[in-house]
Amino acid sequence: MTRPTGAEPVYAITLHQPWASLIALGLKTVETRSWPAPARLVGQRIAVHAGRRVVRQPGAAIERELREHLGNDWRRAVPAGAVLATATLAGVAKVERVDLLTNQAIHDVSIGIGHGVPLGGTNIDPWGDFSPDRWLWFLSDVRPFPEPIPAVGHQSFWHWDIDGG
Repeated sequence: MTRPTGAEPVYAITLHQPWASLIALGLKTVETRSWPAPARLVGQRIAVHAGRRVVRQPGAAIERELREHLGNDWRRAVPAGAVLATATLAGVAKVERVDLLTNQAIHDVSIGIGHGVPLGGTNIDPWGDFSPDRWLWFLSDVRPFPEPIPAVGHQSFWHWDIDGG
């Protein structure tokens, strides 16, 4: 996807690195948060912004993936302070409980919103916190930009003006 120009501002979410890069690489498809994404954004494209903070010790599984995709010096390779991709916020669900036998986060079916919410549960991966009462944001159709687009991020959702950075 090339950099769009003249487009309406889109909502963006800032993530610490390397999680923003994991989304842009197509490895992380579920963002986990302590709060739900706004229902009005479900089904909409959002921008994935890499904040300036790079977590130095993200965990062994994440280290392995990043080294495989970005090399041993991945900490210098991940961009910071830039929009990396857009994705569709396909759905949100709240974790009701964790089933350790199946390694799944079981959703509260009455709270799930959007077509992207799998029925019943979601496989737990090393990219997020799937604890009970956490919110799962399901991302689909990730479209990374050929080059990171510098931008200043903010907490929560914020408007990203594509032309203004």
